[in-house]
Amino acid sequence: MTKLELQERLAGMHRDLDALAASATQDRDSRLRSLQLASRSLRQAESTAQWVQILADAAVPFASAIGFFRVDGELVRCEAARGMDVVPEAILLREAGAFRQAVDTRETVVALTTPSQLGAAAAGLRGRAHLFPLVGKTRVLGVMLAVDEAGPDVYGLEVLLSLGAAALELRAVAGAVLIGAAAPPAESIPTARRFARTTVARWILESPGLISAGRARRDLYAEMEAPIDAAREMFAGRYLPGPDYLHEEILARLALGNASLLGPGYPGGRRA
Repeated sequence: MTKLELQERLAGMHRDLDALAASATQDRDSRLRSLQLASRSLRQAESTAQWVQILADAAVPFASAIGFFRVDGELVRCEAARGMDVVPEAILLREAGAFRQAVDTRETVVALTTPSQLGAAAAGLRGRAHLFPLVGKTRVLGVMLAVDEAGPDVYGLEVLLSLGAAALELRAVAGAVLIGAAAPPAESIPTARRFARTTVARWILESPGLISAGRARRDLYAEMEAPIDAAREMFAGRYLPGPDYLHEEILARLALGNASLLGPGYPGGRRA
């Protein structure tokens, strides 16, 4: 191969890489816009049944197969499906280990698509499944099942479920009925990791201009000082001592893993 041929080949490889990078950026921007639209649509839903369908539609870009299951006592019932068949019968939690774990732990669960893990929902599915709990103020209201050969967009789906839960809470404040049976009176606090993810996701959706400006001037804290300080104070009161998940999310999602973008005034992470 001549030097000229090698240069042309390298130039072609660089063009391909640039095209892939541009495509990835467009895909990321498209998913962010879909979350923004979903947030508005979920808040404007006229009924819980409509809310469920909006949630399922909004989840489509993040996985090849989606199923939303309402938690009804010791059962889960399929309310919507995209890319998979609706499961007609209720599934007993004691017979579907992954659903049971998602409800009990309130955390995302990864499982095989087997009847022992998913019950009747496993029919026709292949590979690994992710189960995302829809966590309300006092209990788990539902579980989103997502299956994708390359792996679903975990962060996108977790943010979507957090937005969905917030929309349901607004409906409850307005006097509407929440999804599923009546919740028990005892109130629980979201897990530290979920609080961090939801808080930072809300900033990304609601304050894209401030975040872009902060990244450009390499001083995100200067642009976002008030919400960051308020969130840090709340996080410290609820979850510290312990891992500073809020700082981890700020660094990973706002600063894109580059601590220098946080700015000289940023207080840093905290751990007892």
